[in-house]
Amino acid sequence: MSKEMFAAGLSALQHRNLTEAELCFSKAIQENPENPNYRYYRASVLRELGKSDEAESDLTSALESAPESYPIRYARGELYLEIGEMEKAEADFSRIIECEADGYWKALAFLGRGVIFIESGDVESAIIDLSDAEDLAVKDGDKGLLARISSELERSGF
Repeated sequence: MSKEMFAAGLSALQHRNLTEAELCFSKAIQENPENPNYRYYRASVLRELGKSDEAESDLTSALESAPESYPIRYARGELYLEIGEMEKAEADFSRIIECEADGYWKALAFLGRGVIFIESGDVESAIIDLSDAEDLAVKDGDKGLLARISSELERSGF
């Protein structure tokens, strides 16, 4: 039954029915609380609904089941960045960078940490991380990520 609820949640999310998606993912979690994907997706919905504390709780619980899940750790780092928890965000991004993450997740983590460095005034470290993010995106041929990095540089005045 939890797989059916999860599928219904994904469908509701795709149709932007966030309240229904939250309900479906919650039911899936009730039936299978150990599945980190259910918590990850509910956290995504909760984040969009402005329920940051609940989203953080779900992402942290998901990481207990899957500590090396880069998408989950990155999502929590982004959430921390959004709510101004810079040290926690930096810790999540740094953990991804230090692990054997593939180029995409490592590039995103460098980008996230680079943003933190920009906001803290550490321009030298920001340039290093943003350059590393750009190098990985170029290596992977990821034009979308390159555009995102460029946008962040422009927004920050570089």
